[in-house]
Amino acid sequence: MRIVALAILVFASIADVYGQNKGQANRKVDSSLIASFHWHGGDQANVLLDSLMINIYNNPAIRGYIVIYCGKRCFYGEPEAHVVGIQQALALRKYKADLISIVFGGFREEATTEYWLVPDKACPPEIHPTLGTDKITFVRSRKKVLRPYWCC
Repeated sequence: MRIVALAILVFASIADVYGQNKGQANRKVDSSLIASFHWHGGDQANVLLDSLMINIYNNPAIRGYIVIYCGKRCFYGEPEAHVVGIQQALALRKYKADLISIVFGGFREEATTEYWLVPDKACPPEIHPTLGTDKITFVRSRKKVLRPYWCC
C-alpha cells in the first residue's frame, strides 16, 4: 500500500513540474530533480525508476540521469554494484538503457541516489558531493554479494 501511495506522490509531483514549464519558450530550460532518496530496499527504487522511465518515454526530448553518491561508510565496489543493479533492472523491464546516464557523484553523509530529467539543450545535473575521500571509511566485505537492484 505504501508503494502505491509513493507512486501517486511521485507522479503528482512530476506532473506539477511539467505543468509549470509549458509555454515558457524564452525561459532557460533546467534539469529537474524528480527523486532523491537513501536506498533502503528495492520497492522504493523500483517505483522511482519506473517513474523516471515513464517520463522519458512520454517525452522523447528528455534524457534521464541517475546520480549515485556513496555514504560516509562505503563498501569497496558499492557504487559499481549500484550501476550494475540499475542496468539489470532496466534490462528486466526491457527499458532502453541508452536513454539514461548513470553517474557516480562522490560521497555524502548517507548513500543517496538522485533521479533527474534533463530536457534537450539543458545542462546535465551538477554533482554535489559533501565529503572528501579523507572523511570516508572504506569497508572491505568478507564476501562479494551480488543482489539485484530490485531486491530487498
